Amino acid sequence: MDHLGDEVSVPILLDQNYPDILPAIRGLSPEVRYGRFKSYIDGIEDMFSRFAKEVKTAAAATLELEEGKPAPDFTLKDMDGRDLRLSALFDRGKYIVVDFWGSWCSWCIRGFPAMKEYYDRYKDWLEIVGVACHDKEERWKDAVIRNRVPWLHVISPDGTTEVRYGVTAYPFKIIASPEGTVIKSFKGETAEFYRMLDNLLQ
Repeated sequence: MDHLGDEVSVPILLDQNYPDILPAIRGLSPEVRYGRFKSYIDGIEDMFSRFAKEVKTAAAATLELEEGKPAPDFTLKDMDGRDLRLSALFDRGKYIVVDFWGSWCSWCIRGFPAMKEYYDRYKDWLEIVGVACHDKEERWKDAVIRNRVPWLHVISPDGTTEVRYGVTAYPFKIIASPEGTVIKSFKGETAEFYRMLDNLLQ
């Protein structure tokens, strides 16, 4: 904080405690803030501003996920900017998987081939909704297109949906009955998730 007018402060921004990063950026002299490291600093400020917003919004949410109860309903924007309401998929005769993931999550991306295999195998009885979390819109869309992921996709803008579902690690999946009742949730990429799909859908 004693060197906000010196470029030497820029490389150590991310070494600061989380609450100190945004104040440090906003305290940088104009010469440093808008100098040759502007793009780098913009990226850090954008990331931590978004994270601070998500933390604040999520703090007002409460856990609603419970096995044997209806899946918490949500309405989020899809790839075309249209509203997708989860409950609109209920009572259509298909089991529903809600998959919380992010373009930044290597385990999520590694899980796509197996997910696609199961989707192809059971798509007459299965619907998947991917919920992108802590993501930028362009990165989310690029990841979906690049990995050719064929199911429904929405993006969570503020962390509220993740809190309501009790998401603490990624990927995080839930399986719901065709009526929308939560059957089970799965943390991480697990073989148990695929075994349960086989048991339900074979």
